[in-house]
Amino acid sequence: MALMREGATVRFTWHRRNFKKLLEDSLDGRMEALGKYLVKKVRANISTPVALFGHSSPGEFPHLDTGRLRKSIFYRVEATGKHVSKIGYKEKRLIVGTTLKYGLYHEYVTGRSFLRRTFREEQAWLRRSLWKGTKLGLVAGRQV
Repeated sequence: MALMREGATVRFTWHRRNFKKLLEDSLDGRMEALGKYLVKKVRANISTPVALFGHSSPGEFPHLDTGRLRKSIFYRVEATGKHVSKIGYKEKRLIVGTTLKYGLYHEYVTGRSFLRRTFREEQAWLRRSLWKGTKLGLVAGRQV
């Protein structure tokens, strides 16, 4: 077993560019994973078939009729252009949405929110996952 001699020193070197790249890669990877997770959750929440359960009531997730709404759910990660730290990390935004107008009609008019409701239900898990994944990525020195 190797023993440290008295007076031995440990030297840490700060590689700012490497750290910035590691941070960006870790967060980008986590945001992509969270986007896929949210799309999967939203699609699951709107998969109750109309044929078996009838049309949804206000306060419920919209029920599945043709499948077009479910197929239209997407995510993307985009940079906002803002710098959020002294090391120059650029802020990123995760967008989850639908390409269909009637999806927005359900979301905001009929009382059958499926995007915002899914986000609210998953918000605590998303925060924990983003922090945990980023922390693991930085500690392990690799993208999570």
